[in-house]
Amino acid sequence: MKQIGNLVACWWRDKRAISMLSTNAPPEMGTAQRRTKDGPVEKHIPESVLVYNANTGGVDRHDQLRSYYPIGRKSHKWWRCCLWFLLEVAALNAYILYQQMPRPPGAPKPLDHFQFHLQIAKSLMKGSSRKRNYREATAVAGLAVEGTSVEHRRVRLAGRKKQCYMCKQKDVRTASNKRPETVFGCSLCNTHLCDELCFNQFHAKLN
Repeated sequence: MKQIGNLVACWWRDKRAISMLSTNAPPEMGTAQRRTKDGPVEKHIPESVLVYNANTGGVDRHDQLRSYYPIGRKSHKWWRCCLWFLLEVAALNAYILYQQMPRPPGAPKPLDHFQFHLQIAKSLMKGSSRKRNYREATAVAGLAVEGTSVEHRRVRLAGRKKQCYMCKQKDVRTASNKRPETVFGCSLCNTHLCDELCFNQFHAKLN
C-alpha cells in the first residue's frame, strides 16, 4: 500500500490479484472472517477492500445506472475515457441528490433519469457560443493586414494536430475512415490545412 495525500493505492491478492485506489480508507490492514473447511478463520485484509466489500451492492447499482445513459464514445486516448467516466459519475451523483431533495406539497412530479439527463444537455447548450465561421474569421484577418507586408503562409501551427478544414468540408477520409489531421496551416488565418492543395483551395474560396 502507498498513500499520497488522501489517495491510497493498494495491491492485494486473495483469490485473484486486485488493484484499488481509495480516498475513504486508511492505508492499514483490517480483519475479516472467512469460512474454511476447518471453521471460520480471521484474515488480514486492506481497509479499502473491506470498505468496498461492505458497499459493493451500491457500487454495482451505480455502475448499472451509469450504463443506461453513457456519455462520450469509444476512444484510443485514455484521458478521454477518464473524462467520460468522471462526467457520467458527476451526472449520476447529481441525479441521486436531486431525488433526495425534499419537495413541498403540490410540487410538480420529479424528473426521471432520462428527463434529468436531457435537462442537463439543454442547460449546457443554452448560451453556448455559435460555431466559428472560418470565412468571416479569415476575411477579417485579411482586412486587418491589408497594405502591409504580412502574407498568408503555410507553417507549422502551435498546439496539437487538428482536422484539416478543407478535408472536413469535402468529407475526405483516410484508409482507417478518419479525417486527416495536421499540425500545418495558414499563419495568418490560423486554420489547419494539411497540404498545398487544401491551402490553395481554402484561400481561393476567400477570394
